[in-house]
Amino acid sequence: MIKVEDRGTTSVIYIKGEFNAQAGLKLKDSIKESLQKRDIKKFIISFRDIIYINSSGIRELIDLHKFLSNEHKELFLSEMSKEIRELFSFTYLDNVFKIIDKIDEVLE
Repeated sequence: MIKVEDRGTTSVIYIKGEFNAQAGLKLKDSIKESLQKRDIKKFIISFRDIIYINSSGIRELIDLHKFLSNEHKELFLSEMSKEIRELFSFTYLDNVFKIIDKIDEVLE
């Protein structure tokens, strides 16, 4: 399940459950739709309710990061569980993504 909440020029995206290829594709579609409707400059993905992420989900996040970079938009990942944060650290993806503890750190 994906819920999008626009806050000015920032879009906060809440995902619930497992983050896999299917969720990643839905996420990309949702973000592309948001870009067509409004001038969104920053996207924050809340990992608060994500219980699991697999390699396909990570691949979709990397593709999304590339897409948004090409569009000159920022992507932030927030509210990760300790286990998911460790996965990003172990795989050095914390050097690729902007990871924040709380959504409020980015909101304008």
